[in-house]
Parts: sequence; structure tokens; C-alpha cells
Amino acid sequence: MEEKLIIKSERYNLKVFLIIIIIIGGLTSCILFANIDGVSRNAKWYDEWHETYLEHQNSGYHTTHSYDDCEDCRMIKAYPIKLLYLIDYAWELLFDETMLALIPFGVSILISIFAFVWLRSELIVTDKRVYGKATFGRRVDLPVDSVTAISTGILKGVGVGTSSGKINFKLIKNRDEIHSVISNLLLERQKDNKERTETQAVNFTNADEIKKYKELLENGTITQEEFDAKKKQLLGL
Repeated sequence: MEEKLIIKSERYNLKVFLIIIIIIGGLTSCILFANIDGVSRNAKWYDEWHETYLEHQNSGYHTTHSYDDCEDCRMIKAYPIKLLYLIDYAWELLFDETMLALIPFGVSILISIFAFVWLRSELIVTDKRVYGKATFGRRVDLPVDSVTAISTGILKGVGVGTSSGKINFKLIKNRDEIHSVISNLLLERQKDNKERTETQAVNFTNADEIKKYKELLENGTITQEEFDAKKKQLLGL
């Protein structure tokens, strides 16, 4: 008998969500970068220090004072070439403020990768199987008879219970419809099992009755006609 599709999961557009997360992280990093304009600012400060240094040189200030007495002169003495000072500042900036500014962007990338891998779920239900792709891309293929329970969870999740445990599917747009379909399948199976058990019990009881009347026939308590009539009655013929 050909397998019949009952319902298939509908997925949210994760690409839009991931792009938004990355954009937010990128904008946050840009805002932090905008506050790291120290290179141009320090270049201006260096020029001001150098002017002070030249003034002190021309006025003979350093003949009576140490370079350490003037912060501007001390900096020029430590970095006589402007480029050296800016390179040293930029190097410190790279491993301090710049790295800090990159953290939001890096976090957004990690969140996007995690969400893309973890939340990409797909669930298909037929009259014979429940299969698809669970969290972390794990492929699942279960016979309907092996499903023991169905539940819902956070992030539009569906949990399919088996004897081995629960399998989770996330971000299922039509989660409630799938939950209803699988619940109905479980109820139908439970009903069929109950009817089958009752039928087997009736058949077993009828067989006992026929055996009892057979013994009555053999010991001459009833006639063949009476036995045949009772047998047809019990068998529903």
C-alpha cells in the first residue's frame, strides 16, 4: 500500500532572522569603533606637545628643569618621531579597544551559526512514518507504531517520544497542527489495539464454549444438530 502524506512542517525564514542578528552586531561594533578615534586625536595632541617642547627649548626651560617636570616634553623625549608614537598607540589600540569593539559582531556571528545549525528542523508525518531533521541536523525516521507520545515546547518546538527517549524539533511554524495530527494517530492506534484485544478475548471465549459443547456431544448429552446450531451461533454464521 502506497505511503500517504498527512502533514509537513512549515519553517520560519531563518535567513532573515540571522541577517538581522548580524546587522545588529555589526552596527554595535561600528558604534564602538566610532568612539575609537584616538589615532587622529593623539596625532593632534602630539603636535601640541611638540609645540610646547620647542617653546621650552627656545626659552631655556630645560636648563633649569628636568624633562619629567613637563608631561609634554617627557612624551616628546620618549617619542622623538611622531610616527613611532602613533604606531605604538595603534598597536595598543588593536589589542584593547578594537578587540572590544569586535566582540558584539563576533557574538552575533556565533549566535547565527548556532541558530542555523541547531534550529533547522523539518518534520514530515505520513500514515506509516514520522521522519525529518531534528535539532543539530540529526536525521530521524520513525515508524508510526514506535511513537509513544507527542508534546510541545519552547521555540515552537515539537517533542516526539519513543521508547529510546524524546526527539526535539524546533521552530515548527505549524507546530499545533502537527501535534494534533500525531495525537490523533496515537489515539487511533490505541483504539485499534483495544478493539483487537476485545476481539481476541471474544474469540478465545467462543472457542472455550465450542470445546465445552463438543464434550457434551461426545458424552451424549446433546445431539449433533444441537451442537451444530450452537457452534454456528457462537461463530456468528
